[in-house]
This record gives sequence, C-alpha cells and structure tokens, in this order.
Amino acid sequence: MDNSGNLYVADSNNGRVLRFPAPFASYPTVATLPPADLVLGQAGFTAQIQEAGNSTMVSPYGLAFSGANGLLVSDASLNRVLYFPFSANGTFAALTDNGKPAAKVFGQPDFVSKNQRKREWEISNSPLHVASDGEGRIYVADTGNSRVLIFPDPNSSFTTSGGQSDLAITGLGSARGVWVNPITDEIWIANTSRATCLRYAPFSSLYAGIAPNLTLTAVTSTLTLATDASGALYVADATNRVAIYYPSLQALNGANFLTGRALAPALMPLCVRPTATAPRAPRPSAARPRPNDQNPVPTVLGDIQVKLQRHTVASVLRFAGTDQLYVPSNAPTSGPPTSKWFQKSTGQVLAAGQAAMSGSSPGVFMQTYTGTTRQAAVLNEDNSINSATNPAQRGHLIQIYATGQGSIPSLPSDGVPATSSSLVTVPKGLTQVLIGACLLSEGTSAPLNCTNQPAMWAPREASLRTGSHSPVWPPTSWACGRSTHRFPCRLCRTRRP
Repeated sequence: MDNSGNLYVADSNNGRVLRFPAPFASYPTVATLPPADLVLGQAGFTAQIQEAGNSTMVSPYGLAFSGANGLLVSDASLNRVLYFPFSANGTFAALTDNGKPAAKVFGQPDFVSKNQRKREWEISNSPLHVASDGEGRIYVADTGNSRVLIFPDPNSSFTTSGGQSDLAITGLGSARGVWVNPITDEIWIANTSRATCLRYAPFSSLYAGIAPNLTLTAVTSTLTLATDASGALYVADATNRVAIYYPSLQALNGANFLTGRALAPALMPLCVRPTATAPRAPRPSAARPRPNDQNPVPTVLGDIQVKLQRHTVASVLRFAGTDQLYVPSNAPTSGPPTSKWFQKSTGQVLAAGQAAMSGSSPGVFMQTYTGTTRQAAVLNEDNSINSATNPAQRGHLIQIYATGQGSIPSLPSDGVPATSSSLVTVPKGLTQVLIGACLLSEGTSAPLNCTNQPAMWAPREASLRTGSHSPVWPPTSWACGRSTHRFPCRLCRTRRP
C-alpha cells in the first residue's frame, strides 16, 4: 500500500500487478472493493503474455516501494527483480501507465535472460519477497540459494540495469521473507525452513559472514514478516496465522535505576528497553510534557493506558509520552506479572513485558544521575534544596524523596480521591532510613500526605550528602543490613544512631 492508500496486488497466475485505488479510505465502514485502475506486467487488463521482457512478467510475487521513487517486483519464475519508476508525484497515472515498461532489472544481466545463478550475484530458484531501506537499496530473498542479496538504489544514475549486488547475507534456510524497519533500518529475515526470524544490523554495519543480533523461534515455518510504527513484529507462518511479537519492556526502580531488582506496590518505576546500554535518565524539565495535575489522577493519559496482570486500574502515568508510572498499590508482591502498554482508543498493544515483584523495592531519588557520587533529592528544614554547598544542620528536620516502601495500609485506590482526609498515618517502622551507618528517627508516628514524602529526622552525626547507593531499607532490616543483628552490631561495628 502506498502513502495515498492505494493497494498493489501481485496477481501471480496472470503475470501482472494490479492497483486498487484507496480501498480502505472509508474505514471502518465496509465498502465495495473498487475496480483496479492500473496494471503492470501486461499491456491491459485482458492481456496475458507471460514471457521475459521489460513490460511483461510471468510470476510476480514480492512487492516493495523504493522510497517515493518507484515499485519493485520480484518475478519468481524468471529469477529477477524489476524496477518500475513512478511517473510523477510519487505514483503511477491511472490507466495511462498500464503496461509501463520496467526501467531496470536485477538478478539477471538483461530483461530477456532467466539464468539460474551462472554468476555469484545472479538470482536463482524463485526469488520471493523484496524490501527496500531508507537509502533505496534493494533486499531480495533469494530463496533457492538460502540467502538475501542486497542491490544498490535503483533510482541512482550510478546503478546500472543488470548490475551486481553489493552484499549477500548467507547461511540462511530457504528464507522467503525480508523486511527493513523503516525507522531503524534494521533488517528482518523470515528464515523459513529453520522456523526462525532473524534480525540484522542496518546495512552500514553489515559485513560478509555477519551473524544476526537477535533470533526469534517460531512454532513452524516463517513465511514473511513486517514491523509497525511502534516496533511490533508481525510474522505470517505456515499454520495460516499471523503471530505478533510486541516490543519488550524492562522495569527499573525509577529512583536509582538499579537492574536486577524487583518492583513493589506503590513503586514509581521507569520502563526502558532491555537492549538499552544504560537506563534513560529523566529528561530536563524544559523537555518534559506538561505534568499531569488532575485530581483524581486519571488512569488514561495521552490515550495511553497501562495494565498490570488483570488489574483494570493498573499503572497511573505521570507524564504523557514519558516512561514514568506508578505501580498500583494493590499489585501482587510475588511472581512475574505481565505489564502491557496499549493505546486506549484502539486497543493496540504498544509494548509488553514481565517484572519480578516483591513486598518492597527501596530507592532514593537523586538530583543528578551521572558520576559515582550523586546528590540525593533532599530538602532542608527551610525547604531549600540540600547540596554540598547547602548542607542540613545537625538535628534539624529534612525531607528525603524516595519510593518503593511497599503497600501502605488505608491508602485510597489508584486514581480515586480519598473519601475523607488526604492524610494517611504511616505505621512507625514501616520504613527505615539510613545515612551511612546511622538510622534516622521518625518520631512516634509520621503523617504522610498522599502527594508528598514523609519527613525524617537527621541524626546529629550523619552527613546528608549521600552516594548513588544510599539505601532505604524495608521494615525488617537494620543499619548493618542483617535482620538478626541488633545495635550496636559487633560483627559489622554498626553504631546505634
């Protein structure tokens, strides 16, 4: 389908390609399929001359657009790929361009040859699907030779008809399908006889003998594949179905970005791709979308909703378009529940993944996310931002911003306003805060505003400038990290605060 919604169909048995003008323009209303307004490979809609030539085809199979320049057609029986340049405005003229001759041929030295691999770059044994990347290169599934051939941009004046391929991806298993992600230029191959889908780096990183950077195993032979704008992979297999592989997510603690840690109820995590070399730090305030300040907080923001396992009110987004969210307070505390990000209006799943769950997953927010020594997000008693140049005074009140303490009793449901007071009394000892080896005192009980963090007392001997791994421990932990030790701990020499 082209950018105007016109549908191109390879009519293999009749040796032609037909175009149907925008058949889905009236969606979701079901419309009558319009008659074809263009035929390529034959002189007209009733002609049927199936032989080698520049304006005739025998068994057209794979179709792909070479950018906005023209149409690529694999002619399986003649072991070649034909290139038909558009007439004007990125398309063909209806009826006028019927029977238009191809401008270039690939896989054969000329338009009348149909050799089966007399030269290394020639195609043999039924080339099937074709694709094109952002720079116009042609990717051909040379099925009989278990490889994918890559030819230069057909629209370039430096590319000659019948010319050689630039590179070949070899060692495949009768690969029928090839696709190039239009966003990333990564190459996907349906490795048919081995029932796998292979992903390769973009052309700029390819070399002879390169191995795929990802292999997905299917239940049966893979026939063809494609990706959508959100990165989901669609695979047609030999069991007459289409399998969808959604982009996966890795959920990290949104305060410290530590990997290998479980999530917990009421935690603020950050979801990133597991293939990322490092977690993505929050964007500068100038780049953030307008924060969500609605009350109650909606469960749908920017037409995006998140579901965790079977919970209808799953995760509450803080900013539309970012990856920050809240784990629901009634989320499970064990097992790997599935999290799904989807578009509310259409139901389209945008990403999915699993995350280990626990009763708590502590983390302190930071002002900076670079370097080995990082400034924690702390406010002094006068509400000024704590820093090396603005330290807290000993014995004064400070506010430490943290997450991951786990479920708090009597909290209202996510996205629902409190029925009475917005203050919830947090039981003493539910959270414990350490700075160095010093345990901070909370007083007899700490009132917690649902929109703020609890205030903690700083011990007189504590330094408030913490590193990136300063912990907030769950209720059963002591300052030394061993639940069986008491203060003072003789084994680790932890002092009583």
